[in-house]
Amino acid sequence: MNSQALTTGSLTTPFAVNVFQQVALQQGPYRNLTVATSGVQHAMAVLREASAGQTRTEIDRVMHSHMWMDADQDVFSTYIAAMRQGRLSGLQLKLASGLWVDKALPMRRSFQEQVRQSLGTQTRVVDFAQHAEVTTRGVNNWVTAHTGEQVQSLLYQANPELWALFVSVCCFTGQWQVPFDLGLTRRAFFTSGGAAQELSPIPMMYIQNHSMPFYEDVSRGAEIIEIDFDGQQASLVVVLPDDVNKLPTIEKKLSAHVLAEWFSGLEKSRAKGGRRFHQVGMPKYFNRSSFDLLPTMKALGVGDVFSEQANMEQLTGPVGNNVVGLNGDSLANFHFNTAYHDVIFGWDETGARTHVDLTMDRRLTDSLIQNQFVANHSFLFILRDRENNEILAMGRVAKPSRRDF
Repeated sequence: MNSQALTTGSLTTPFAVNVFQQVALQQGPYRNLTVATSGVQHAMAVLREASAGQTRTEIDRVMHSHMWMDADQDVFSTYIAAMRQGRLSGLQLKLASGLWVDKALPMRRSFQEQVRQSLGTQTRVVDFAQHAEVTTRGVNNWVTAHTGEQVQSLLYQANPELWALFVSVCCFTGQWQVPFDLGLTRRAFFTSGGAAQELSPIPMMYIQNHSMPFYEDVSRGAEIIEIDFDGQQASLVVVLPDDVNKLPTIEKKLSAHVLAEWFSGLEKSRAKGGRRFHQVGMPKYFNRSSFDLLPTMKALGVGDVFSEQANMEQLTGPVGNNVVGLNGDSLANFHFNTAYHDVIFGWDETGARTHVDLTMDRRLTDSLIQNQFVANHSFLFILRDRENNEILAMGRVAKPSRRDF
């Protein structure tokens, strides 16, 4: 790993963990969940460039911006540039953002150049008031193109009262360094947490007689493995509690320090060749998580940018009350009032992907096999860029089911 990248990851991880914890808390403990934390960081970095005064101060405090920006180099922007260019062996990355601004809203050229150069954000001047439907189609076409046609429509209804619309997309697919054996995939039971501890039949995929980085967190009651993508620069970290109902407790106690401990333990195990398992079992999984990020950001302390107190002078410049929208709102009250997050993520025997076909049959159970790691109850996962020590996404598998595939 390179030393500069280690600094980048350690500086952005606290924000990633905080976002995941808040979303997990608000979504409840027994739902499948994926949060593309790198995409959220990218979006907030753009809003930071658009804001000034107290609004920017709030964003800086929550993102720990003072840590990842210095006089010589903005290491976060450098990392975003690397992600946009797909510089992660083993993962195909698609990271893009766009800002559509109504022609009535003045937009500083300096802002447009800054977000284009440092964050890769494309800005467009449109006419929401008179051509809302045309603009909506344009946004959806842009999203389709930048998600490899995985998302066909983001906006379902034209809104002529919009001042501005910001969209950030983050997609990743990859192949495992060592694929799971297709011939071993079989029907197994997955236990969901909660009082009922429901048993669900699901397709479980396996790899046998294979070594993986392994760390046992005795104090928190969890076993952790790291499944490499091709090239070993990126990986999927799987955190399996020793009790089916312990995952909510582990999520609440997550911190950058805890992740650093886990990753350090995995790297030490890797240096020794990892732990050899008779078999490792993982459920085939595919999930779409859609939720409003606004409560999460407000809970973290970012409120101004989503309120009429927002100071967006870096985007608009100083403004008065002379420009009004269709609903009579003054430009002086300009702010972003929604923050919607939509993630599609999953994996099968070959790797992480956005569509998984389902095949199920009946074979022997795993109960008598020793020296194994089988994720057969609720667990936490972390999509990790090892090279840069960066968190790309975090989530939980609470209840895989047939409709997920």
